[in-house]
Amino acid sequence: MATYIEQRRVGLRQLAAEKLFSEYHTRLGGGDRNIGESATLAYAELHGLTACIDDRAARRHGQERGVPLTGTLELVCRGIRANIVEEAEAARVVDLLRDHEAFLPCDGSTFLNWARAEEQQLSFGDRLNALPMAAL
Repeated sequence: MATYIEQRRVGLRQLAAEKLFSEYHTRLGGGDRNIGESATLAYAELHGLTACIDDRAARRHGQERGVPLTGTLELVCRGIRANIVEEAEAARVVDLLRDHEAFLPCDGSTFLNWARAEEQQLSFGDRLNALPMAAL
């Protein structure tokens, strides 16, 4: 029985991306879980971008590696500030996210109060203001 090795050209950037993905995926438990978080963090780290991640463990690993992070609710807040999303629409989005099993610290009815409280914390405000509009 003949065996062979398939040859293919792989660029250095692709190898770097696969290595980063593998490192994140291994640290986040491997298997079928956290594939999206691992890919997002690897891509953001490789390209110097902000990763939008809500998973606590994934955020911790990204932060340890110096990846700028934001979360879904931070993007919703940014949309309100930019007058792209109305407050009532944002509340509906938060409820829809929760209806689809997103683990969020608030629901639509408490979202604005949550956002105001978070905005009082300097780190949240700094991250929020640092997001480029293209992130929306």
